[in-house]
Amino acid sequence: MKRILCGMVMAAALSGSAFAIDLPSRGYKAPMLADPASNWSGFYVGINGGGGMANADILDPDGRFFGANTKFHTGFGTAGGQIGYNWQMNSFVFGVEGDLNYMSARSSHPVALANSFFDTTAANFKLDAFGSLRARAGLAVDSTLIYVTGGPAWGHSASSVTSDDLISPLRFQSIDNEWRMGFAAGFGVERMMTQNLVLRAEYLYLDFLSKQQNLIRSDGVLSCGTSNCHNDFANTASIARVALSYKFQ
Repeated sequence: MKRILCGMVMAAALSGSAFAIDLPSRGYKAPMLADPASNWSGFYVGINGGGGMANADILDPDGRFFGANTKFHTGFGTAGGQIGYNWQMNSFVFGVEGDLNYMSARSSHPVALANSFFDTTAANFKLDAFGSLRARAGLAVDSTLIYVTGGPAWGHSASSVTSDDLISPLRFQSIDNEWRMGFAAGFGVERMMTQNLVLRAEYLYLDFLSKQQNLIRSDGVLSCGTSNCHNDFANTASIARVALSYKFQ
């Protein structure tokens, strides 16, 4: 029995040696995969796109001219780009990111009048761009990063309320056409496809500060004389988007 076992051990050893001799002298190198322990750190730049729902309120707090509050709820598309930097400590990833994006949120409604001197009145909502500068913090699990994000945001509104006078060629307008500061907050998941390409799915909520805009006649005179007739404009948006980034080594 001992002789049989010794023979089997010697045969296995000889076959292993023969297999090693048959291997190519240069050997075989497996393709390089992303290193989840250290590869999230560094600069990145990329593009993003998606869609969402925008909400807007155009309010008449005085109730002297329009006498109605108009609300908008409309879908939109968005596209843009992002740039940022990540730092990694063990499994924790911290970063900062800036983005600039186009939006297609727009809608128009007729407004019920409280003043019979007006012929037609329309409220027009438009939110056509936003940008943000956000902090990010997340947990890296293998080649996946789960994170939350938040920071200041800016949105460009081009909304208005317009009325034409029945008895004169005058037009009365309250125009909100400017960049407005607010905040952005959300969460997302990133997947490192290679050492350089990172795919992302993200949700953002945007809320911009409301602004009072005076009601002005087309001849440049305040419509209420010494009184301050105005409309309040407020915008928010919810966005779901995907992004592809190139990470520099």
